[in-house]
Amino acid sequence: LAAVLVVVVSGVVWLHFTTGPLDRFDAVIIRFVTSARTPWLDSLTNHLNSVGSRLSLAICGLLTAALAAAFRRWRHLVVFLVSVAALMIVFPILYTTAARPRPYSVTAIGDWEGFSSPSQPVLGLTGILIGFIYVLVVPGRPRWYAKLAIVAILALVSLNRIYLGVDHPTDLAFAVIL
Repeated sequence: LAAVLVVVVSGVVWLHFTTGPLDRFDAVIIRFVTSARTPWLDSLTNHLNSVGSRLSLAICGLLTAALAAAFRRWRHLVVFLVSVAALMIVFPILYTTAARPRPYSVTAIGDWEGFSSPSQPVLGLTGILIGFIYVLVVPGRPRWYAKLAIVAILALVSLNRIYLGVDHPTDLAFAVIL
């Protein structure tokens, strides 16, 4: 946990002072992904962008808490709620410190609000999905497979947000790590 916090906090502080090296790295990836834009894919990705909306994240969080209570997994529920509260305390500080705007090198074709770093929808989705797995999936192989499914989901959501031109790849990585 300490190592993760050091990486994320140092990355956010670095973003506060200079973004030049990251901008050049991100621009290569963004241009490659957005070069595949087509009208039908634009429409599809805009519809899929609602996965990280505040309403859908709130519903998923409440569903996780309700299922934990239904299965009487009280200890897991308390840890889940404390984790969500910790994210809600730490995120605004990091968000206002980094204050990185959306990518300039491409036209944003998706809904976007606020700064890009760290990506708020991806942070929320990661937190809710990891909480869901640890609260409701039994340890062992089932949890391992569920974690792999989360990695696939987050990769697709991140690729979608890069395609729409609303987030930098490194901002998405910081959000997932956090």
